Amino acid sequence: LLLQAPAVTLLSSTRSRLALPGAALVAGVGFTLVGLAQGMAGAAVAILVITCAEVVFSPAHQAAAAVIADPARRGQTFGLVSFAQTLGVAFAPLVGGGLIDLMPDQHVLIWACLGALGPVQAIAFHRFLTAAGEGGPVTVYGDGQQTRDFTYVDDIVAALRSAALSGRPGS
Repeated sequence: LLLQAPAVTLLSSTRSRLALPGAALVAGVGFTLVGLAQGMAGAAVAILVITCAEVVFSPAHQAAAAVIADPARRGQTFGLVSFAQTLGVAFAPLVGGGLIDLMPDQHVLIWACLGALGPVQAIAFHRFLTAAGEGGPVTVYGDGQQTRDFTYVDDIVAALRSAALSGRPGS
C-alpha cells in the first residue's frame, strides 16, 4: 500500500499502454520465480517482484478502463473490470490447489505456466491499447457478444495430466 503513491506519480508521466504490458511482464517473471524459489529468501524476492507488478498494474488498468469506456457507461465498465478481477482472485486458490493436488511434484511447471501468461498478456495489452489510443479500429470478432475462449479446456487438462504422469519430479 505504501508503494501506491509513488506508483501513481510514476504513472502520471508514463502512459498506461506502456505500464500495463510492463507490469504483465514483471508479474510473469515473479510467478516463474515462485516456482524456482529456494527457501524463504527466494520466496520473498518472488513476492516482492509480484507486488511491484501489482502496484503498477492496478492504477494503470483502472486508467485504461476509464479511457476506453463509453462515457455514458463508465460505471458499468468499472464494474465489469472489477468483477473480472475479483473472479480471478477468488478462483485462483481453488484452481491452484487443485493443480498442486493433481501434480504434487510439478510446482515449477505450474508456476512457469503462470509466468508464461505474462508475455501473452503484455502483447494483448499493447495491441489493444495502441489501437484504442490511436483511435484506430479495435478488432472485435463477430458481433462482439461471443463469450467463447478459443483455448480448449480439454487440451489444457490433457497437457497438464501428461506432464504430471510422465514428467520427472522437480522437472
